[in-house]
Amino acid sequence: MKKNRRITTIFIPIIIVLLLAIVLVVPIRADEYGDEIIVDGGLEMWTGVNDPTNWGRSGETDVTQETENKYADGGTYSAKLFDSDGNPYIYQTFATLKAGATYSIKYWSKAGTAQTVVYVIDAGWNVSYGGVVYIGTTSYVQNTFVANGDEIQIFLFSGINSTAYFDAVSLKEILPTPTPTPTITDTPTDTPTRSEERRVGK
Repeated sequence: MKKNRRITTIFIPIIIVLLLAIVLVVPIRADEYGDEIIVDGGLEMWTGVNDPTNWGRSGETDVTQETENKYADGGTYSAKLFDSDGNPYIYQTFATLKAGATYSIKYWSKAGTAQTVVYVIDAGWNVSYGGVVYIGTTSYVQNTFVANGDEIQIFLFSGINSTAYFDAVSLKEILPTPTPTPTITDTPTDTPTRSEERRVGK
């Protein structure tokens, strides 16, 4: 038994070292992203308590600067949406998306008595992305989509007669993986055999 324990004690560190070597040698592929497209996705900039500086809104009092219910990302504010008659929303327009390109979208939302909805649409209201946070839940959503058109808007909706919160909105292009350039090697010159050398010498 002692001999077996000794063998086990010797091999465990060796196995750990080999596993670490594999992890260090084998590269882990990660997506590469373009620049952030959303301006003030953290909803930190407000012209007034009902007016997010870089976002449009559905009504004068539909949107409120919120300090309590916010995503814990180090920021101070989130957007609180409420309207007893309609679907309050905030939106942003950008013309930097490329039709057919793939994008990463992330956002935080807290839904009340109705679900919250996020749409990314083109100028013709064709939906490139639609995401839902269900009633009574809080979620940090991460997803991808392919853009339908070049001019795109993002809308963040609350349900009717329901309080909702949004924060930490991000939109970035997922850059295509570059095609590796093939390496061209010189063709080795054949070394003449001894018989060929003799023939040349004659």
